[in-house]
Amino acid sequence: MRFSIREFHMMTGLKCSGALEGPRREPERFNWELLKGRSHKLSDVVDQLRNTREDASEERVCLAMLILVESILLRKSKGGSFPLEYAKNAQDMTYPWGKEAYIVLLKSIQNAVANHLENKSKFELQGYPLVFLLWILESIPLLRNKFSKCVPTVEVPGPTYLCEKYTEIENPSLDRVLQVETDTKLKVHCILPSIPHDPEDDISIEDKYSDELETVKDVTKKGYKITADDWENRCVDTFDTLDALIQMMANKETGQASTPIDEFSK
Repeated sequence: MRFSIREFHMMTGLKCSGALEGPRREPERFNWELLKGRSHKLSDVVDQLRNTREDASEERVCLAMLILVESILLRKSKGGSFPLEYAKNAQDMTYPWGKEAYIVLLKSIQNAVANHLENKSKFELQGYPLVFLLWILESIPLLRNKFSKCVPTVEVPGPTYLCEKYTEIENPSLDRVLQVETDTKLKVHCILPSIPHDPEDDISIEDKYSDELETVKDVTKKGYKITADDWENRCVDTFDTLDALIQMMANKETGQASTPIDEFSK
């Protein structure tokens, strides 16, 4: 199972492409009090919004967006402070908050695993942990069917991100989850299929283009199923993959060719 920035984007639809900028050097667009310190709290942003003129619509939108970002996407423990850069970046409506939120959540998950996750009954994740839960439900359909409710699939012109279909999600105990794990029909989607018309389907956190990664993406789109040996070896054998794809195509062509014969025999 892969939880990369692509899967984070698929769950949320948030903008994840683009560079995370450092501290801005150009003059600030808005004269906010919370820009005068090294950090700020969520309550400071709320106070700034309340003290902003009602006709300053663009400024109020930026502040409202920052409240949503810090209270949902980048959420920390109660009373925690946020770096000054967040307030500066909030003045840019095209800033990739999705990438920022993914990094915060990923580091939190990595810290939980490093602290011997298997020996603890509870752990705390920062950022937007609901995305991690949705990814698990999407990757394991039996869990999704058992512990959530979704709206029927509807065809729309643009992309439909996966969070949009959930209407209810349970908080099951570990015992109930383990019961599902023993089901003989349990299936896992190692890499989630693409969302139609998604402009960021190929988003990657990698700084450099990878021929190997593009090859893996290409063969999975063509129908190759990554095996347990692939994951254990941390690589995909090119020759074995090509043989598997050729065999799949041959079986498909054989099935199509046999159809007229079956119909004729009837």
